[in-house]
Amino acid sequence: MLTEVLEQSAAAGERKAKKLKPQKLADCVFCGKNVHCSRVLTRWDVEAGIREGILVPSARDMETRWCDSNSAFDTSCRKRYNKLHASAAAVESEALDAVKGLTHSCAILKAAKGSCGSAAGAAVVAAAHAGATVVAAAPLAACPGGTADQPQPTATPRDYMKEIGETGYAVLDASKLLERGKGQWRSPYDKYQCKGAVFDSLCPTTGAPLKCAPPECGVGKNGARRQFRWQGPEAKQGKLAWQYLMSSMIINFLHDHGLMTDSEGKEKWWHYVQKMHSEPGGPLQPKHADSAPVGHLRGMDYSNLPLVVLWATEDDTEIHIWPYPNGANLHHPNSLRLKRGDMLVMRGDLAHAGASYGAAHWRLHMYIDSRWVKDLPPVPASTPLEKPEPKDHAITYVCDCSSPQCECWLPEGRCYKQLLKL
Repeated sequence: MLTEVLEQSAAAGERKAKKLKPQKLADCVFCGKNVHCSRVLTRWDVEAGIREGILVPSARDMETRWCDSNSAFDTSCRKRYNKLHASAAAVESEALDAVKGLTHSCAILKAAKGSCGSAAGAAVVAAAHAGATVVAAAPLAACPGGTADQPQPTATPRDYMKEIGETGYAVLDASKLLERGKGQWRSPYDKYQCKGAVFDSLCPTTGAPLKCAPPECGVGKNGARRQFRWQGPEAKQGKLAWQYLMSSMIINFLHDHGLMTDSEGKEKWWHYVQKMHSEPGGPLQPKHADSAPVGHLRGMDYSNLPLVVLWATEDDTEIHIWPYPNGANLHHPNSLRLKRGDMLVMRGDLAHAGASYGAAHWRLHMYIDSRWVKDLPPVPASTPLEKPEPKDHAITYVCDCSSPQCECWLPEGRCYKQLLKL
């Protein structure tokens, strides 16, 4: 049904984008209602569900969805999901222990079947066949003609959250995910025209971000200064089918890599993905951070950090970063060039800047918020927020220094949002 919905959306084109309403994609695994189930259970959630009798084994071979439309009730799908997701962590741990020291795919399969077909063992086999990085602790090699597997030293699993917390970012390979679903999202995504301007320069008087390029970049046909960076759909627009799909793809991918739950095991708040477009010849963006002033979230539990995602849908997606924690002192940033399918995940207070492109370029951008950050100004919270605070992601935290007194906070402690209303 999912494929049919997206094909219909693509056929209709972007003419109906603003009026598009959520489609009935699937039955919710928890409440059974046929509603727009935008959430997908991870592989480990599915295994935990099979173990607890919520799901049948055949669920391993299909996409299992759930809704979040009745969160006000004690029996809500959200609360049932949180309980299931907590059990999934134990299933994942058991699965990795079951294959510890094994390096051949046939040996992993044998270990799974040897424990009476345990759910955890089956999960590892399924993950291995799908090429999931969750089996990084046991690298797979071709089984050498039926000979016994020889235990070998295993690599330490990559801790993406720790890597992001300590260096400011991590690059994940999501190329298989991108290719797997391209038949459903590519056409409507390619046709979509970004119309929301993104900041290109700073006001020489106030230092506030401006959605236009410096004067030396020339003027457009209307005599106004040129704009080179665009994004969309904007928040006031209706959600598009490709936007629903790709947001779900990203969220579940991040779940599988341990990046979507905080220190209490709760799912982080997130915004729908946006497409970003750069026209050729634009300037390098000023150094800035997206979720908080540079370095202002220092000392937070890594799992509670807000995140920023950049997913390369084309080769040569480039971004400049000042690595955490002392990179903001560097005069010249490091340049990252991403391949198609690479997913860059940054902590929200990492200093970075968009690159200048020689040709038109597109990529995806997404915000992951935190219950543990108060806004405004963004500072770590001692207790989690109960519900998301309204956020205006048009606010950009520009920084030309590395001290806690970042220049994005202007005289009298006023932020740009307040300043621009004066």
